[in-house]
Parts: sequence; C-alpha cells; structure tokens
Amino acid sequence: MKITHSKRALHSLPLLLMLPMTNTWAQAPTIEEVLVTTQFREESSQRLAISSRILSGETIERLDINSNATLAHTTPGLSYAEFAAGQSYLALRGILSVDDGPGMDSSVVAFVDGVYIGRISNIDFDLMDIERIEVLRGPQGTLFGRNAIGGAINILTRPATADTALTLRATAGNYDTLRYGATINGALSPTVNARLSLNHREHSGFTRNILLNEDNQTEDKTSMRGLLNYQSGKQDWQLSLDHANDDRADMGRFPVEESGLGSRAQWLLLGGEEGKSTAPISGFSKRSAYGISLNGKTDINSDNQLNTIVAWRQSDSDWAMASTGAPIAINPPFPAMDLAAGEFGSDILDLIHEQVEQSSIELRWLHTLNEQLHVTFGAFALNEKTARRENFQLLRNSVGSPQTLVGDEISQQHNTTKSIAFYSQAQWSFSEYWKLIAGARWTRDSKTTQSTSINCGHDHPLVEASGLCAVNSGAFLNIMSSVFQTQAQKSWTDTSPKFTLQYSPNAKWMTYASAAKGFKSGGFPGSPGSQQIATTPVAPEEAWSYELGLKSDLFERRVRLNGSVFYTDYRDLQIVRFGPSPDNPGFGSFTTTNIGEAKISGAEIEIQWLVNKSLDLSASYGYLDSEIDDLLIETIAGIVDASGSQLRQAPRNKYHLSAEYTLLNHQQWGEYTLSLNHHHSDTQLNDYVNTDTRIDALTQSNGAINWTSSNQQWTASLWLKNIENERGIAHSYTIAGGVYGVWSPPRTVGLSMSREL
Repeated sequence: MKITHSKRALHSLPLLLMLPMTNTWAQAPTIEEVLVTTQFREESSQRLAISSRILSGETIERLDINSNATLAHTTPGLSYAEFAAGQSYLALRGILSVDDGPGMDSSVVAFVDGVYIGRISNIDFDLMDIERIEVLRGPQGTLFGRNAIGGAINILTRPATADTALTLRATAGNYDTLRYGATINGALSPTVNARLSLNHREHSGFTRNILLNEDNQTEDKTSMRGLLNYQSGKQDWQLSLDHANDDRADMGRFPVEESGLGSRAQWLLLGGEEGKSTAPISGFSKRSAYGISLNGKTDINSDNQLNTIVAWRQSDSDWAMASTGAPIAINPPFPAMDLAAGEFGSDILDLIHEQVEQSSIELRWLHTLNEQLHVTFGAFALNEKTARRENFQLLRNSVGSPQTLVGDEISQQHNTTKSIAFYSQAQWSFSEYWKLIAGARWTRDSKTTQSTSINCGHDHPLVEASGLCAVNSGAFLNIMSSVFQTQAQKSWTDTSPKFTLQYSPNAKWMTYASAAKGFKSGGFPGSPGSQQIATTPVAPEEAWSYELGLKSDLFERRVRLNGSVFYTDYRDLQIVRFGPSPDNPGFGSFTTTNIGEAKISGAEIEIQWLVNKSLDLSASYGYLDSEIDDLLIETIAGIVDASGSQLRQAPRNKYHLSAEYTLLNHQQWGEYTLSLNHHHSDTQLNDYVNTDTRIDALTQSNGAINWTSSNQQWTASLWLKNIENERGIAHSYTIAGGVYGVWSPPRTVGLSMSREL
C-alpha cells in the first residue's frame, strides 16, 4: 500500500513577503541575543561552537512544542517516531537506537536541568513551563555524559523567581481536545523563591477501531513540577520535584502490506481505511514517573565554582498494543472471526511492564586561570535498575465475554547498570580572535542482566516454577523459541576526546572546526528468544564526527544565518529488527546485533530575518546522506546483503518555514499577530530487509491568529494544525513478512487562552 501526500507549499508565505516594506531597515528591530550555559559558562548562543537548535520559551509556546514529536518538526537533523508512550525513538543525524530492552540504551539522550534521562521508555514527556531547549547535534559525550553519541537535548525549565505571579491556561478544540494548567511563582522569604506548575492534556483519539467501536490514539496526560530556589551569598541551590501520569488507548495499528497472517485482507473486508483500525482486541498505554533533584552552585571565589547535581528518578510503564490491527485469517491455529456468531477473531497482544529506578550524582569544578584560559573538571556516577516483562499473547475476543488468552510467551529481564565517568575540558583564547577548546571523557559502564524466557506451550520444569503462565495458555508464535533462565555480565571502558578551533574576528560572525568522538555503551538484547542470544553482549558503538560551522548576525543584527557541514564515521552500529528468522520462519524473532559501519554526511542551515517591526521570517533545512557498509542479516531465505542501505529514521531532506506578521498593535485593543509555519520531512526507512517498511514523507502547514492585551495580562490564540489534513504512516514494523503501521495525526483546530495575575 502506498500512501501519497500533497506537496503544497505554505501559500501565504509569499504573500507576506509582498507586503509593503517602506524604509525596511530603518523600521526593523534587532534579533535578541540568547544566552546559554551549554558549556557550563554563560555565553551567547552565537558564540557556541556546536551545531545547535536553540528554542526560547516564547518560541516553544508560539509553535506549541509540547513533545519530542513537535520538537522534531522544527529541528534539522532530528527525527522522532513512537509505537506507544514507552517506545519512543529519537534519531539525530541518522544515529538511532530502537532496542528497548532493559540492558540497552538510547543513542540520543535528554537532560532536564542537568539530570540525565536515557531510557527509551522515559525520553518523551510533556514539555511544560520551559525556559529553553537546546538541541545539540553530533557527539556530546565530553560534557553531556553517557551515550550522547548522536546528540543531546538539553531542557532548561523556568526557574523560581521573586516575582509574584499566577498564570492560568486553557485550550479547547476538536477531537474533544481539552488542556488546562496553572503556574504560580513568588518569594517565600528574602532567600527562598518557589514555583509550581500544573498541566493537563486530553483528547478523544485520532484514530478509531471500527470493529470494537473504540477510540484509539487518545491522550490523557497530567504533569506537575515544583521548584524551591535558595540564594544567599555564594550559594545558589534549586530543589526540583516532578510527577507525571500518561494514560492512552491503543495506538490503532493497521496492516499496510499483506503478510502470511492474512490481516490486510480482513482489514479491507471490515471497512479499513485512513485513520481506521479493525483490531479484535483492545490495547492501552499507562505510564507514571517521579523525580527529585538538587542542583547547587557554590562560588568558592571569583575564579572557582563548584556545581553539584544529585537526582533520583522512578518510572512505571505498562503498555499493551494489538500487533496486526485486524483479525488473523489463519484457522487453525488462530481462532477465526465470525461476526454473525459474535466472534471478533484473534490478534497478538504485545504486553510490556517496565519499572526503572535511577540515581545519579555529578560534581563539576569550574576554574578560571586567567581571562584567556577556563577549565572544567567533572565526575559522574549512575546506578540504574530496570525490571521488564514482555508478554506475547494470542487473544480472542467475542461479544459478551472478556478477551480470552489462547497462548502466551514471556520474556522477563532484570538489568543493573553502573556507570562512572571523569571528564575535563579547557577553553583557551590564545589570541584576540582564536580559541581552542579541548576535552575528553573517560567512562566505565558495567551491566548485569538476568533473563528468563518462558514459552507456556513447552513442557519444561521452569514453566511451572516461574508462575508466569496462566492455566491452559500454550505456545503459538515461538518468539521465545526455548525455555531458559540465565545471567550475563559485561563491562566496557572508553575515552572520548573532542577538539574545536574557533575563529571570531568580530561581533558579527564566528566560524569553527571540530572533531569529536562519541561512545554508546554495549549491552544485552531485549526479549531474547534463546540462551545464546541472552548471554551474547552487543558491542559498544563508536563515532568520529568532523564538522565545520558558521554563526553570523548580519545587517545590524536583523538577519541571523547559522550553518554547518559534517561527516561522521559510525562503527559497530547496534541494530534490532523483528522479522522471519531461521529460528522462527513462520512469524519472527527479535535480533539485536552490531553491523560494520556507516558513513554519514550532511549539512544544516538556519536563517532568521526580521524584515521590519511587523514581519519575522525564519527557515531551516537539513540534508542527510547515510550509507551502511557490511550489513549482512541472517533471514529464513539466507543471508541478505543490505550494504548500501541508508540508515533508519534518516530523512534525506527536511525543512521548516515560519512567518509571524503583526496585523495590528493598538494601545487599547492590544496586539494581533498571524503565525504560519510549514514543515516537510522525506520518507524514512524503518527495516533493512523489508524496505517497504517505512515512515511516510510528511508535509504539513499550521497557522494561528494570536492576541495579546495591551496590559500583557491576557492572551488568546485561534490555531489550526495540519491545514491540508495530510495523513500517512508515522511508524511501521514487519511481522510474518508483512508491514504494519500507525497513522499520523489529522487536522486539529482549537482556541487557547491564558490570564496572568
């Protein structure tokens, strides 16, 4: 099945460019300077020698960036896809990890106020009350910690201040969209400030299960964050507590291409079409997360500062997704559909429960030798415990009775990760215009994984002893091809250096050249089907990235032009795929392994133009060329040579256009603005053997009319997203030789308002 998309451009943008611009430069304001602390010292973002996308809190609110999915739309090089709240896949410049087993890690990591978040199940969360987001492209291991081989997303929340304020927010829209929240901020004493933010988001669902008459792809998410800030003399400490609940229905998967299960024919027979699922069983996704952190700065003297970050996090995730999105048309062994008799048929439920507990501590010493030389020393330690159980269940459903378990296979794993690291980086301004930045990080990761594989249809002492199998549940898929319990342990060490040469001849522009090594820890595969797979470690990944960059503010700071070109030598890629294999030719198995290497090259450019006081234009573009060498994959048909393939979730072309025009700015009536943005991402590969497993090209436009009262206390926005109502495959995978996917969101419209007291 091929789904096509409209390639319509943002038609209104050329019209805005034709608006009268008399005495343009005399009227135009200047682009504001953004200060960042990416390298732990305050500096202008235009002097940051890293390819980065910096988003202020105002931009985040204007573009309604509330998750990694919406963040990816505006960011060159960043790609995002998900099957459920606990299966979130971030890729930066083609570097991606998709094995969500407890002994594996993500290649793109997030930091919230300096706290590391690396588990795939936790990396997507509500972006609420944010001061700034910094998307750092390329290896960031020297300062930003473990596994940042593809890059890092550095999230800074809005701090607690002494200003007394209460902000109320509410949104209503189609699909029963409802959002509301509040933020209160103020001083508790001369040295203590507090901030509390609450946010709730819900809608009734973007897809529909027409067989069971249920909404899919719903949202029900509540988030809370509380901050206490203590400042006195040389001390500055922030205590942060956060909690989130995320509750969704099934993602509404559907058969894109026919498999040996006959699901696509059943889907079409039952009326399957865009936005429709016909799964005979129901799924869900539930997740809760808690966190507490203490972030402190102590100014020992004018030349020395000590930073401390101590954090603890815990999350509980449960998700269950109908795999094929339609009744399986093989009988026997699968119970058949017979709607006249009240039998909906059978499907495979992928049921996962995961608990993660993480504690970490980081110490940094910032030392200034003189005005020309600054040095950072740091130490980091992490202890992460993950317990994960994945059930592959055959369920049948019928009118008037609960879903009945027919077969069950179980993978239960416990992993403990202990990581320590020491790092240092120096910045040396050895002349008026030149700066050398050099650093390195030493890391030691140790992982211990216990794996239990249960096939409830096998006659084995461990089946009964485990207590995991329900009565009369048998085998049906053989994803767990054997029954075993085993333990494995492995440690890895690495030293990753970084070198940057920076040239800044004046305040208008800066250029840099950098070379950096990235490292991602090894691990043990998730849901292993045999003891050999469970005990065979996956080797670490390594990447050397070379980059040339330019950052400039031109025409009296009315035009900002930033760009970079890069080349990455990426070795020992960790890949996971699910598909027919020699061990399981009928349905499929999970296989996680290392492949040889990949070459990645590309370019990114971002431009902003303040045309005049009324019109602000911006655009970004990313080009990505990736090719894998020595990619040999064992399948039931034999060895498949997929060498020459592009990387997964690595769109060749991606761009974003944005325009904001002030329609009216009146002393009494307030300010009225029109916002338009348009983004495109090319088709993305999602499986190296079945190359029809893809994420569709995405081309969408969004618009909003915004109002701010003259006293700045009221705001309102009438918004429209996905104006063209373009829909396609937002994620896909293969089962039994077929392709199954998830629909992207439809057109949405709503009204948002806020009141500041």
